[in-house]
Amino acid sequence: MGFIEVAVGPYLDQYFQIDGKTSGYYFLVFSALYALGAPVIGSLVDRGHGGKMFASSSFLAGLGFVMMFVPMLFTQVESPYWLMIWLGVEGLAGAGCFVTAQLVFESIAYAVGFDEANKIKGIIQIF
Repeated sequence: MGFIEVAVGPYLDQYFQIDGKTSGYYFLVFSALYALGAPVIGSLVDRGHGGKMFASSSFLAGLGFVMMFVPMLFTQVESPYWLMIWLGVEGLAGAGCFVTAQLVFESIAYAVGFDEANKIKGIIQIF
């Protein structure tokens, strides 16, 4: 999450003349939607509702967000409000990616031979 602030902060200042204090609200949208989306996506994936769908769509949304900041001849986002919406989408995409990645790591740990569930969940959450 720290990478997003470092990457998007100068963009806000350069194209929209938004100072550091106001840009914090943009990153609050990102963090709030991540914090609200992770438990919801986690409970849906735990119930068996589209783990692969969440992983692939989250990856594509994250890739689309990163591609907006590739240097090109034109400004990709023309309004700071659209940037706030994209940051919200990226927050939800990050939640989907991290939740599904944690489940993949957990299944790999069980496949390798780890048997104590509490220790595995603790080790995976460190990563």
